[in-house]
Amino acid sequence: MGIEELVLSYLYPRLDKAVSTGINHLLKSPFCVHPKTGNICVPFDSADVENFKLAEVPTLTMAINELGELSKEGRPVMEDGVASIPCLQPYIVLFKKHIKKCHLKQDRKNRQDKGEDEAMDF
Repeated sequence: MGIEELVLSYLYPRLDKAVSTGINHLLKSPFCVHPKTGNICVPFDSADVENFKLAEVPTLTMAINELGELSKEGRPVMEDGVASIPCLQPYIVLFKKHIKKCHLKQDRKNRQDKGEDEAMDF
């Protein structure tokens, strides 16, 4: 067996059929819910990963209970088209920051593709 075959057989990523095709394995989107644990898939700050605690991740039950409390108190459930569930707020803020960064990078790339030089202020 050659070195290339060894590398491919031991280091090349392997695809799991269930993960690729099973709908309950597709945990790729922010704020989707794990079907067994009920944990909500939340974004986290990779620069602060040491402080991320899986035990503190919001669950679907937690979110439903908070929505029920909000509606009992007569407080708005939606803000700017987004559910204002307290347990999800820090993660929504983090997600919005990430989206804003993506838009800024895309805008910068579009300007460069058009040949527009960024102005330099002195």
